[in-house]
Amino acid sequence: MVSKPNLLPKSLIKMAQKLERGNLILKISESELNYDVLQYSYIIPRQMAEKVDKDINYRYSKIPISEHGDTSLTDQIFLSLGRARLYAEEIDPRIKLLKYDYKKKIEEVIDSLSDKGEANIERVDKIFDPLTTLDIITISEDRKSCVVNSSFDFIIQLYAESYYNIVNEPDLISIDLPKTSDANKCEFEQTIEQIKKSVMMEYG
Repeated sequence: MVSKPNLLPKSLIKMAQKLERGNLILKISESELNYDVLQYSYIIPRQMAEKVDKDINYRYSKIPISEHGDTSLTDQIFLSLGRARLYAEEIDPRIKLLKYDYKKKIEEVIDSLSDKGEANIERVDKIFDPLTTLDIITISEDRKSCVVNSSFDFIIQLYAESYYNIVNEPDLISIDLPKTSDANKCEFEQTIEQIKKSVMMEYG
């Protein structure tokens, strides 16, 4: 689900914050200092993010963070997927004014990266920028093309699968809102866990 924070009712913003504190959703936001992309936040069901984490399984790292998991790569994948969906589905009305078939272009890039390990990314380079994390892809100096680091072919396949699932089966990213009492319980339990971890780190 993609949402523009300043267009959401305060009640929905507060509910999203509560669900996030309860560890029920993952919210990924564009940096406010990044003026090159539209300012959106991406809200993802926790189980979907956990699936990506599990599929990555630290295959890129010899020293994974064992306790919490290295979520930085997962965040970047979803940041790129959020941008891709934003443009492919023209969620922001300003995209329609550009009169360009972003969906076709994005899918051409994804297919080319999957099949050939390289792609022309003119006009959509910002969408794939997050995948430069850990050198998954390398973007050329003129920002017209990119290549995949062969060690990360599996990440590109995972990215392609996630993209097509999101676009073709939107039910996979729907969020069933829990009862307020359940959300409060999850938030409370998560807070207790964070306190325990803080105490263990300080005195453990």
